[in-house]
Amino acid sequence: MIQTKTLEQVMTKHPLCIEETDSLQKASDLMLQRRIRHLPVTDSRGDVIGVLSERDIQRGMVVRTVNGEAERVLSPQRKVREYMSWPPRTVDLGTPLQEVIQILIEEKISALLVESKLTGKIRGIVTTEDILREFWHMVRRDNPPL
Repeated sequence: MIQTKTLEQVMTKHPLCIEETDSLQKASDLMLQRRIRHLPVTDSRGDVIGVLSERDIQRGMVVRTVNGEAERVLSPQRKVREYMSWPPRTVDLGTPLQEVIQILIEEKISALLVESKLTGKIRGIVTTEDILREFWHMVRRDNPPL
């Protein structure tokens, strides 16, 4: 019998955030260092106002020519707030994983912020990678290697 974990067990708790006034370069560096593809974006009060994805950062790149070769780079003037997705798409902490997967597929998105409806605070982030990782563990558990 397949046992399904809860959203809270699968999500990334207390995700690293970035401020809306930070540069795309800083966001890109954080993503590379932490090996992540999404960052919740906060305002000056610390409230989450959006999400920045790796794809958003790619949209912010400019083409620069160096020694006759074109390359894509991030301009230090480009800010997170210009490229983030907002308002952030959220789900409640108690949302069943099947519903989370359905939202990700139907809305063609790769991350959802997880909030507590009781407090209104962001508790985590769930990504397609988190879901795939859980599926992989489930398959391995039910079909151990020979």
